[in-house]
Amino acid sequence: MSRIFLSICVLFMAGCSLVQPVTVAEVEGLSDLSITRNGIVGEVVLLIDNPNFVTIDIESVDIDVEVNGKLTGHVELPYAQGIPQGESQPLRLRVEAETMALLALFEDNLISFLRGDDVEVAVNGEVHGGALGIRVHIPVSAKENLKIEL
Repeated sequence: MSRIFLSICVLFMAGCSLVQPVTVAEVEGLSDLSITRNGIVGEVVLLIDNPNFVTIDIESVDIDVEVNGKLTGHVELPYAQGIPQGESQPLRLRVEAETMALLALFEDNLISFLRGDDVEVAVNGEVHGGALGIRVHIPVSAKENLKIEL
């Protein structure tokens, strides 16, 4: 019985070391987002470096979108995707705005928007996935300035 337990422990420890850290190399598409009276529209592409020999299956994303430091929406996984081995593998995500938060942002910053000032758009959170039965968490953080289209 103890040999079976020891074998399972060794396999578990080896499995944990098989999955190397997966990182976000770049976030594309923040500058292409359209922020209008109707909401935030666009797609964000995460370029992910996966040094592992297996595909990381993406299960969910927990990423917030902030405009000028205020939470205005979330990023969603539009369909099931996997990240194969390699550098700069794309993960396509869709931005969904919270209408009430966006309206409050417009009310608070209307004058600066009319002047054509830039706004800071940021995405922060994590991508959740797994491979070989091991969970993988990929932190995401990026900022960019863009203009509002009123």
